[in-house]
Amino acid sequence: AAALAAGGRDNGAAGERKYHPGYYAAFALDPDGNNIEAVYHGPVELSAESVIVRAKVG
Repeated sequence: AAALAAGGRDNGAAGERKYHPGYYAAFALDPDGNNIEAVYHGPVELSAESVIVRAKVG
């Protein structure tokens, strides 16, 4: 809804896709015609703890 309110166009309603079980996505085209995908892959089990990467500036 936010993409459409900002001037985008629907390019695929929200719903489960056949890419793999639990793949749920919606697609929108931005005002320049770029395809934007919002996706949820379903619940996952992490193989490791999260890693934080910070860039050194300066």
